[in-house]
Amino acid sequence: MLGKLEMTIDGCILAFTSMVDSIFKQRHTLPFKLINGKVQARYDTAALENSIKAIIQSAGFAEAKMRGGGIPACKV
Repeated sequence: MLGKLEMTIDGCILAFTSMVDSIFKQRHTLPFKLINGKVQARYDTAALENSIKAIIQSAGFAEAKMRGGGIPACKV
């Protein structure tokens, strides 16, 4: 957020605190599946992805622009 979106520190803190509740909801499940023993995610990855996309859009960028191209003002 600081480098690529060129947000201020206060803006980053505000964006992070606004998305924490939706991303880090504690699920009451085991960290593995009982049937096959495979490890499963502790948190919802779709919620993280949606929050990141919302922050990118609110900063005025398109998702495609975030994937490269151009010379950034801040090298991260």
